[in-house]
Amino acid sequence: MSAPAEKEYVGGCHCRKFRFKFTNAPFEDGAGTVDRCTCKFCAQKGALWLYMPERLFTLTSGSVEELTLYEFYKQVFKHYFCPTCGVQFFFKDTRGAHAEPMVAVNARTVDGVDPEKLSVKVFDGANIL
Repeated sequence: MSAPAEKEYVGGCHCRKFRFKFTNAPFEDGAGTVDRCTCKFCAQKGALWLYMPERLFTLTSGSVEELTLYEFYKQVFKHYFCPTCGVQFFFKDTRGAHAEPMVAVNARTVDGVDPEKLSVKVFDGANIL
């Protein structure tokens, strides 16, 4: 039996005030890759980013307006944090480098995903941002 082409995932911040869901090809078993960005901001957090079209990502609890927004450098990445527990679970990529609006979900905030089983590739953010 073959693996499903797409799967629904759920997750959220530590205090569970904000929850999300998204649909993506399976990635948690190492079949797909996540990015480990080398920019200082991402490296300090240890985030592992999974990119997807924004239309596949939905907040199911809480709203974007309730989140804390952090921007730096050219403000092309909109980093959103829970104002209660401080966890960043996604950001919006506004560079316009993709065919459609994109978000990146921190794979560490997806329920049931073991970061040790992920296939990680390095994204050289330290030298492009």
